Amino acid sequence: MDSSSLCNAACTRDGSQFIQNNIDLASPSDVSSVLRFTIGHILRLSCNSFGNFVIQKIFEYALPHEKSEMAWTLLKDVKTLCSSKFGTRVMQAILPHLEGYQISLILDQVIQDIVHFSTNEYTNHTMLRLIEKMVSLCPLEEPKFVHSVQKHLRDFIEDPDAMRIILKMVYCCSDELKSGLKDSLLCRIERDPSIVSSATAYILVVELYENGTERDKQRIFEMCRERIGKLASLKWGSHIVHSILQTGSKQEVAVILQNLNNKVRLRSLLSTKYGGVTVQKMLMLLDVPDLVQVFTILQNMKVSNSIPLEAAESLVLSIIKTTKEPSIVDISSGFLIGGREFPLSAEAGLGFFRVKRWMLSIFKGEKVELEVTEIPLFILCLTEIAVYKDNPGLGLLRQHLISFIEGIINQHNLKESRSKK
Repeated sequence: MDSSSLCNAACTRDGSQFIQNNIDLASPSDVSSVLRFTIGHILRLSCNSFGNFVIQKIFEYALPHEKSEMAWTLLKDVKTLCSSKFGTRVMQAILPHLEGYQISLILDQVIQDIVHFSTNEYTNHTMLRLIEKMVSLCPLEEPKFVHSVQKHLRDFIEDPDAMRIILKMVYCCSDELKSGLKDSLLCRIERDPSIVSSATAYILVVELYENGTERDKQRIFEMCRERIGKLASLKWGSHIVHSILQTGSKQEVAVILQNLNNKVRLRSLLSTKYGGVTVQKMLMLLDVPDLVQVFTILQNMKVSNSIPLEAAESLVLSIIKTTKEPSIVDISSGFLIGGREFPLSAEAGLGFFRVKRWMLSIFKGEKVELEVTEIPLFILCLTEIAVYKDNPGLGLLRQHLISFIEGIINQHNLKESRSKK
């Protein structure tokens, strides 16, 4: 069999499998013979759906000097090899075995066409592994590589595959180069704040905020601060707001809550799916009066009717059971002894006599007559009395209220998504 016949066979399913099976059983000299037949067609085979497996198998069993020969032949056209769906697999297979000078040769070709290598869906896989090799074997090549990326940031920020390259560099590169790259990225985003909420760049912004330096976090926060109301309602921008709420400093979280926790903003957030998720993230950070305000807005928007009847009844029973706790009984007795009105409860529409009726039922150990829609108001008045009496025993009721509002928002979002279908 001549080399053309062998290569043609390797490009078929059965022929490829037959050759691979025989290489597994072959002696080193037999493997060398197969290599001699295929070396002249190695690029064509590497880019073939079946032939690439044969090349990978030969490389696995080849002697060190033969592996070097195969690598040198393939490195003559890195772009063609890596741009192939199948060729990129071969490149990824040989990369771990290459020396530093060979990695440098690949990098020279990559840097000349950095945008293609970073944005192509197949070359991208090779690039991620190449960066790891560059950092470990060719640190002197890092500055050229990073600078080439900085020159084409606009192309990178707009492409999801290229964004993976930037994230890899942020993780792997030296601190000095990493700092320069992050500064270039943040400057680019500051010039065009809409990038923050794009489908490709938001994950980078979240990464820099959660794992960057204090200076990185401060710059991102300032970029988002003026647009926080809009970002909180967007599909991708809301992830950045959630990140600030979960990992930000107390001062930053307070600024976000102050900005979003008002009737106009809450109504706007609750009118969209992603804004609703943002409100859910806020719930654990809100105090009871603010939670009641959220519920009131849900009521006005007719959203509170979304919660299933069984879930609502179960919640009422849980609340009533909680009123048996000694700390809650102490709160009720404190109200009955004082007999004063409380401004937040009154502002929410709770009359003195309704509150008195609830407190009297709790004090006597009787079942509190409570409608589902009264739950937030009930917890609000207990909270206000507890604060006045310096009684801290309302953690469980507050958690009930949070779960209740979360359930309403979830059911509303589910209902809305079904109606759109």
